[in-house]
Amino acid sequence: MFGNPKKWETLYFWKTSSSLSWKGFGKIKTHPKYQGEVVSGKPNGLGILTYPWGTKYVGEWKDGRFWYGIGYDTKGNIVGKYVNGVNIIKEPMVVVEKKPVVVVEKEQTGVLFRRWENRQWRWFKNGNNKNDRTYVGDIRNGKPNGQGAYTYPSGDKYIGEFKDGEYHGQGTFTFNDGAKYVGEFKDGIVWNGEVYNGNIKYKIVNGK
Repeated sequence: MFGNPKKWETLYFWKTSSSLSWKGFGKIKTHPKYQGEVVSGKPNGLGILTYPWGTKYVGEWKDGRFWYGIGYDTKGNIVGKYVNGVNIIKEPMVVVEKKPVVVVEKEQTGVLFRRWENRQWRWFKNGNNKNDRTYVGDIRNGKPNGQGAYTYPSGDKYIGEFKDGEYHGQGTFTFNDGAKYVGEFKDGIVWNGEVYNGNIKYKIVNGK
């Protein structure tokens, strides 16, 4: 992959009667918008695709295709979960809709970087995805809020829900050795879920 380094770009998905393609320009009201890593003009790596009507896919891509990630409807319900390019969810996972909350800052989709500075972990709009922790997804008040994906320079990665910059809700954390935790997070801590490590599987209940 040295000849085709990954770059962070914005692409738009174009569909015509004769072809499907990714382009660097498009109309937000017409074309699905991709933000994330790109190789050879196609989504490859970590990224988020937002459709004009509000649904989205967050996670990994391979050669322009959903590969390992989660699809959400306009209310935040999980309607797709992709593993190796295959949607393994047959029935949408509907959650109870919460009462509206006051939003201080308009929600947007984009990229943030996290690094240790002035004795604390801080979020930045600019950074280096080789050295910094990288987030792509929903952003509110300068922090991850909503659905997104987060990668570490070591290769560890998290795909799922965030609240005020922390893992919160349903998600999957995958370690660089292939082990993973799937389930609920609470304020950045694994809460109710299962850990998979080869043939070993065990449950975590209420953070224990």
